[in-house]
Amino acid sequence: MTGSAGAVGPSTSAQDIEVTNTVAGGNLTGENTTTPHEDPETVAEDGDTEQIASHLSGRLGTLLGGSTRNISAAEYDQARSLVGDEYDEVLSQYVTVAGETEQEDTAETFATVQNDTAELTALREEFETTRTEYEEAVAEGDTQRARQLARELARLSTEINVVTERLDKNLKSIENATGTDLESVRRNIESVRLTTAEISRTALQVELTATTITATAAPSTFSFQNATQLTGTLRTTNGTPISNKPVTIQVGERSYNIKTDAEGSYTLTYRPVFLPVNATSVPVEFRPTDTSPYLAANTTTPAQITAQTTTTVTVANDSITGNYQTPLRVSSIVTVGTNATVSGLPVRLLLDGQQIGTGETQPDGQVTLTGTVPADVAGGAANLQLQVPLSETAVTGSNTTTTAEITPVETQLTVNATVTGTDTEDISREAVLTGDFTLADGSPVPGQSLDVFVGDRQIGTVTSTADGSYQTTVAATEFDEGSDAPTIRTAFTGSETHLAASEATTTLDLPTASQRDTEGSTEDTSETSLLGSSSISQIVQTAGSEVSLQELAGIGGGLLLVGIILILVARRFGWDPRDRLTPPSSASSTAATDDTPPTTDPSGEPSAQTTRSQQLLDEAATALAAENTTVAVQLAYGSLRAALQTQVDTSEPTTHWEFYDRCQDADIESLAETKAVITAYEMATFAQPTVSTERAREVLEQVAAVIDQGGSTPADSQLLSDD
Repeated sequence: MTGSAGAVGPSTSAQDIEVTNTVAGGNLTGENTTTPHEDPETVAEDGDTEQIASHLSGRLGTLLGGSTRNISAAEYDQARSLVGDEYDEVLSQYVTVAGETEQEDTAETFATVQNDTAELTALREEFETTRTEYEEAVAEGDTQRARQLARELARLSTEINVVTERLDKNLKSIENATGTDLESVRRNIESVRLTTAEISRTALQVELTATTITATAAPSTFSFQNATQLTGTLRTTNGTPISNKPVTIQVGERSYNIKTDAEGSYTLTYRPVFLPVNATSVPVEFRPTDTSPYLAANTTTPAQITAQTTTTVTVANDSITGNYQTPLRVSSIVTVGTNATVSGLPVRLLLDGQQIGTGETQPDGQVTLTGTVPADVAGGAANLQLQVPLSETAVTGSNTTTTAEITPVETQLTVNATVTGTDTEDISREAVLTGDFTLADGSPVPGQSLDVFVGDRQIGTVTSTADGSYQTTVAATEFDEGSDAPTIRTAFTGSETHLAASEATTTLDLPTASQRDTEGSTEDTSETSLLGSSSISQIVQTAGSEVSLQELAGIGGGLLLVGIILILVARRFGWDPRDRLTPPSSASSTAATDDTPPTTDPSGEPSAQTTRSQQLLDEAATALAAENTTVAVQLAYGSLRAALQTQVDTSEPTTHWEFYDRCQDADIESLAETKAVITAYEMATFAQPTVSTERAREVLEQVAAVIDQGGSTPADSQLLSDD
């Protein structure tokens, strides 16, 4: 077996895995020649997550090195693949240990670098495609097309320069935080940047002529109300005037389409809008069209704003109505100073202080704003504000207030209930509630609090999700004692909102103990297993834990996900596998007399703990049958822990290898099987390769042997067969 990420248990030798925190630029196979860290056995058993983090950061660096090298070689599909699924998986493992090593920020930086590398790949591929098109246009003598493509190369080169600078900065940050050598990655990126810039520069020099522009504002103190005259000349760098040409001059934030005279001179009237009030100069730029033979040029001229000019917002609607289902629509006009209008002024729409829409004015000052009414706005008259959000600029903002009528909206709720467990003595019995909260037309209503009732008693709340659905559970302890048909109700009160109240009701069918005795049932074989019907996150919720999966998923010193889940569930349900671990002797049971009380339950039923351990093993077998070997091994490991609970001290949470240490301390008989199962669990949870079906089957058989110590395999073990 060859080593892989995270496979660092006692069964793994130092030769199986080489952990490195350097990046070999040309090595993507892991066959590096750098010196490994200390023995992985020590790493795993000591819970040294820093070593694991170092190994994972090295792997991420290797993937980045290969990706950036492929970008340089124009192998873009390969470049993308190296920062794709495999990178995601390794990064996910790194995120898991980051919390244990105080490297959460570094994990985020690795994610940013992944995105930037993917962006660089796309930009460089687009650049190469554009370069090919440019060369074809040159060969065909298509001058205008060649000019357009030369400008496009320049634009892409600028974007690539921005991304590569950001990458270099973040890679240095990772180096400083982790000690991982990313020099080869940074060299690859710099090579891409320099090559791109050189190709772009050459194309521009061949196709376009450099220019210069001058500009003078007279007077140099001005405002929107009191405009200034701007004059200047436009020439090539060798002094030739660009005469009698239509050109675009950008002054500050405003563009002017004008025509030069025979000397290349121009004149325009400039009224500042967004120029800062404290500006001491104004930028002026010549902006040629894509097919122009000229390059852009820019300059500045001294300037000072003498006074701000205010805006006025006027609402054109006679009445405004809307609700969560029907957006508000407001028409208005914005004037500047003495009834002047300007295009591009920003306008915001606020309802009871919440921004619900934005827009920009047209040249005639008109703007139409549309906004969805938030669900938490009460019905009736609501305050509606239109605002021009400008302050420290030549043209300053303003706002106006009006009223909008918020009309009610009908809602509807649905509820479905599924009972897990029908034994009235089973404290794990619960009802899983699911449903949807929507408008009358079926549109989802997310983020709303729904009350949950058993009979007339409220027992909790649940919040609708983005698609309007909800799910929660009602524990058996909430059912009225002796009731075999409790009523479950979910309700939306509609308080402090314009959404109408609604509710949904269902009745549970809970067989009583007498009904079960009549049926002669000794065990509910139809009970839906928690692990079989729920995701791991739901199990955590069922166990009463508010701990997130990410918090539970630490390696080494962190809480072990599956183990902790089982501990939480065990603590709630009080499992005890001692009966399973010490099965009764049929001979001694038969020989029992009235004077000698039987040592086991006369019914012959397994203990709750053994049942739970077997139940987890059955779930593992189901996962194996579905070819989900990773889940199968993880569930089998959980079954093992449940089976050994009374033999091993589990008063405090332990990692998988800490649990093994306690098994050693307890001198359990099944130590060899336990070690094999834990090793396989670690491989399944933290390593790259998927556990083979054969290996997973062996694990389940080993756990079955532990559960049935000294006897035959469990009755359900046929699930482990090939059939």
